[in-house]
Amino acid sequence: MATIIVVDDHPAILRMMRQILRSHGLTFIGLDSGDACLATLKTLKPELIFLDIAMPTGMNGYDICRNIRQCYPALAKVPIIFLTSHNTQKSLHHAMQVGGNDYMIKPFQPEAVLRRVKRWLPRHSHY
Repeated sequence: MATIIVVDDHPAILRMMRQILRSHGLTFIGLDSGDACLATLKTLKPELIFLDIAMPTGMNGYDICRNIRQCYPALAKVPIIFLTSHNTQKSLHHAMQVGGNDYMIKPFQPEAVLRRVKRWLPRHSHY
């Protein structure tokens, strides 16, 4: 069973992602800050990470991704998908520049989440 971390400061997004992922047999870890994410990654190696870009306090998603890519060599190949309402080329480019693998625009449908999981974790896509 794949473990997926979702980092977002909006409880509604975390609830929705939990429902989508758990209903398909995936292990969901929901976190509301960059600090919580980095602390969790010290003891857990997820198969996939979803990151919100804009967070009101602490690190933003770009900072978290950059930190993961620079400081967690064991996670170098873990896909990182940005979740954001920033639908601009500049934002997309920056997300890829800091080490992101994919980009999803909010609001999104459950099918979009599942397509990303299937794309980035094909061996876990039994649904």
